[in-house]
Amino acid sequence: MSRLLLLSMVAVLGVCACIGCQNATEPGTLPPDLLFGRTGMGPLEFNYPRAVAISPAGPLYVVDKAGRIQAFTQSGEFV
Repeated sequence: MSRLLLLSMVAVLGVCACIGCQNATEPGTLPPDLLFGRTGMGPLEFNYPRAVAISPAGPLYVVDKAGRIQAFTQSGEFV
């Protein structure tokens, strides 16, 4: 591979890395409806959340890396 081609590829990857994802505070984006929880092992605390599911009946379930399943109302209250 020629040195010029390699430098071009590195430059393109660098530009892509600098662009990144849009920040939610930028014009034209919407903020999240609800934020809750923090790092920890208690109620409303998560050890690396891994999955989220919403039941047809309404509750929101969060599974974290510790294997804990927590249930919340749609307004974010711990059940």
